[in-house]
Amino acid sequence: MSTEKNTASVRDNHMLQDKGLTKTNVLPTADGTAYSTGIDLSAALGAKDARLADCEFVLSIPDLTVTHLPDADTLKFAILGDTALPIDGSSIVMITEFLSMLGAGGVGDGPEVKRFRLPSDWTYQYIGVVAVAAGGTGDISAISMTTALVF
Repeated sequence: MSTEKNTASVRDNHMLQDKGLTKTNVLPTADGTAYSTGIDLSAALGAKDARLADCEFVLSIPDLTVTHLPDADTLKFAILGDTALPIDGSSIVMITEFLSMLGAGGVGDGPEVKRFRLPSDWTYQYIGVVAVAAGGTGDISAISMTTALVF
């Protein structure tokens, strides 16, 4: 690859990184719900040669201890789409159970990284997730989830 093309590729990659395609949000309290900040797909697709078929949505959850996710408590994530911000309870559920974590064996659960390739017919400008905690005893609101759009 020529130096000129390599420099252009690096510049384009930095431009994509500068578009805010990675978001960090706190997880919910016990029996709570938390929404990620929506990622603007039009910002990503405005990049040189970017195509929706080349994108993956990535959800990362760090290790959750038994204090965060006690035995039998669950933490479930769904993928949401929307035409406007914020990603919230009125957003459209695209994948109901994208990731499910279960506290078990006195050790919590995780870490988890889950990827989703966006379909070419995705019609929403924004993508995000909702995290729903159930079981009533753990509190994971000091822990953050990370969502990202990668190429």
